[in-house]
Amino acid sequence: MDIERAKYLLDDYCQREFGSDCDYTDLTDVGVAYTTSEDEKHEFQVSLNLIDCEMNLYVDGFCFTTRCMSAEHMEEMLTWYSFANYIGEAEEAYENWLADQGMTY
Repeated sequence: MDIERAKYLLDDYCQREFGSDCDYTDLTDVGVAYTTSEDEKHEFQVSLNLIDCEMNLYVDGFCFTTRCMSAEHMEEMLTWYSFANYIGEAEEAYENWLADQGMTY
């Protein structure tokens, strides 16, 4: 995916959601969402790797899933995703990851 196009889409997202532009200090780790669980016991974070077209999902600072995608899929995601989409995906993936480990959320 073209990096300048990704930055444009991310700045649009960040302006809509947070009222500021995105931080591109590290193009392999661009933070797009952060929140705590309803019980405030866990922190969820989503970051994007714009170089390798990956989405990294974290809980409590631990990257439990990296999703690789095509450039076209990443562009579609950047065009349509909201904060709720990113966090919802992280929470769902975490529940699935825990289930695979034989644990519950």
